[in-house]
Amino acid sequence: MRERFWAKAKKTSDGACWEWGAAKNSNGYGRIKAGGYVWLAHRLAWTLERGFIPEGYCVLHRCDNPACVNLAHLRLGVQADNVAEMNARGRGSRPPRFEGEGHPEAKLTAASAARIRALYQAGGYSQLALAKLFLVSETTVGDIVRGKRW
Repeated sequence: MRERFWAKAKKTSDGACWEWGAAKNSNGYGRIKAGGYVWLAHRLAWTLERGFIPEGYCVLHRCDNPACVNLAHLRLGVQADNVAEMNARGRGSRPPRFEGEGHPEAKLTAASAARIRALYQAGGYSQLALAKLFLVSETTVGDIVRGKRW
């Protein structure tokens, strides 16, 4: 199995990445079927040459190249290490959290929410009347006056 595996790696002698030359997944990681299991190539490289990967550990790329199987570029780490490296390299993608006026579908401003609260507290306007006046739902007005929103 070892010979078959390394025949698919494009080794260099200058310390550069050893590119996986066979199948890859959609994220660019090498794939190979061995022992009835589909392996990520860098994990099989580690297992063949360094042994068992302890439970809870990942094989991480120092080079940030998912197709690399150069053992000098690989190291063991936990998922938190993997995520930290991903974020440090600018590949983390948390969706932005929109609140208040910054939300793309916001119908109110902070000032109009404060105005709703003030008008309701002063009396003379029901939540339904304020909802019609500011073109929002009665639930939205209720949440504003109770402090759940804005």
